[in-house]
Amino acid sequence: MFRKLSGLLLILWACGISGCGNSYGTPIAVTGKITLAGQPVTKARIIFRSSDTKLPGELGTLVAELKPDGTYSIEKVYPSEYVVMLESTGGMDATKSAVPPPSPLASYGATSTLRAKVAADKKVFDFDLPASK
Repeated sequence: MFRKLSGLLLILWACGISGCGNSYGTPIAVTGKITLAGQPVTKARIIFRSSDTKLPGELGTLVAELKPDGTYSIEKVYPSEYVVMLESTGGMDATKSAVPPPSPLASYGATSTLRAKVAADKKVFDFDLPASK
């Protein structure tokens, strides 16, 4: 029994030294709703990109498709401050002009000013975007 216990302690000690697990905190499920002038945004995706350089890319950039009612849900979001970006997923309509009008979401891409500070007590992020920016 002593050998089993000492083996377990050795494994736990090794994990502590080598960094088993992570130091990013406990992941949180984040939800919210995106509206444009009070109306649900559809055919778009939301992107959370952490401004914390300690989070590796696969943990610091998270993407979800918006549902038809403008809501979204992202599992396993680590506590951090995120830049929130929106990207239109609406395809071109063959019956319309070959040059579509600019998306109202265009200003919420790489230069987005939307922010979300995710924490255990802050996990719902609703954004009502103005009709024109």
